[in-house]
Amino acid sequence: MDPLVDLSSYPLVDALRDRRSRRFGVGMTIPDGPLAFTSQREPQPLTDEERALLVWAATGLTGWHLGMPHTASGDAHAGANYPLRLAGRTSPSAAGVQASELVIADDDGVSITRIREAGPAELRAVSNAASLRELVAVTTALTEQVTETRLRVPPRAPHVSAHNRWDVLQDGTTLFVPVTDMTEYFLTFLSIVTGEGVVLWDPAADAPVGNPAELLALGRVHDSARVPLAAFEQLVFQQASVESGILGHNAQLMQQAMGLGGWLFGGVDSGALLGAHAAQGVPGLGFDLVHSIAGVAARPVGLSGHFETLHPFYHGGPDAIVAAFTELKFGAHGAFGTGLGASDGPFRHNAGVRAETERFDDATLRYLSSVLATLIERSGGFPETIPTVLTSVYLQSQHIDPDFYATHYRHALPAAQQEHQERWHSD
Repeated sequence: MDPLVDLSSYPLVDALRDRRSRRFGVGMTIPDGPLAFTSQREPQPLTDEERALLVWAATGLTGWHLGMPHTASGDAHAGANYPLRLAGRTSPSAAGVQASELVIADDDGVSITRIREAGPAELRAVSNAASLRELVAVTTALTEQVTETRLRVPPRAPHVSAHNRWDVLQDGTTLFVPVTDMTEYFLTFLSIVTGEGVVLWDPAADAPVGNPAELLALGRVHDSARVPLAAFEQLVFQQASVESGILGHNAQLMQQAMGLGGWLFGGVDSGALLGAHAAQGVPGLGFDLVHSIAGVAARPVGLSGHFETLHPFYHGGPDAIVAAFTELKFGAHGAFGTGLGASDGPFRHNAGVRAETERFDDATLRYLSSVLATLIERSGGFPETIPTVLTSVYLQSQHIDPDFYATHYRHALPAAQQEHQERWHSD
């Protein structure tokens, strides 16, 4: 029997009710304490299909999303230009930024999704997919290998919390790490609040961040509508954190339906994971590092060729960054690009909606660039008070050792977990 047939009909209520953190996998050992146990089974990595299903559940493509129907800011006769992308995913994203990808680390090495680059061809394919396997195949094609080396993080302080050292990144396990581009989030929300008349403010200097003089003169922003930079960046951080967490939770629900074990957690230092401690012999995922301020720890800003942010490290000065951001939104193949086909998009009249969506005028572009210029000059990049690349929660997945749960627990394994080996590995 094809296990995907059963999976496709698995009840959502059961996935929610039976969702648990099941940390003990085959090949693991709890050395002491009341739940001490040594598995008598060999580590069993996820199959390619199992891994692909979890990746799709976290952040897979599902078609076109429905955009932002209306906003009271800006031109009253123009459509809202908030979304950065119009690709529908299994997980939501504030204002349609969709700035996250998923890093996958297992015995085969490290890979990463490139869902942000999905174009009309991929969206047409998922819109016409007739089965779950076809849906998953599109997302799998947008996943690429980064290295064939197994990710290792030393199981000691300050890299790994004490309660995770016995199980995290063990042989046979798969770690899913959502990574979010905070530069895309920053610029999206900066353009949104600017359209609402807000001025970004630096309380320490008692002055605006950047130069809003032109917009003030046009009456487009208002000196009385000041938002402190730190408060604005905290809003950005909160929205991106939600996106990251939902990616992990989606995959955990799929994990339950498939009968796998694992758990959602944050007990690995994000700096060690991304590579901020490379100088101390902990390369992690090998992200590119920038020392923005003397004496401050290196900041991961992206992964060259795989996950490049809008940071100056990749794009140069503020004008080039704003141009790249604008191209993502309004370029030929952007969310509101004129190069898309008449059927590319969720609307009955896609071309008309795109044509009537508000564009950034030159005054707005100059202001956005001035904000970035201020932050880059004093901090070497942006955002200033929050990470450039956010990773705050992870999901580890593995095959359960049923002997451990039979020994120490009552009713810990629902039918999906009890029958996983028979359903998915009967051959």
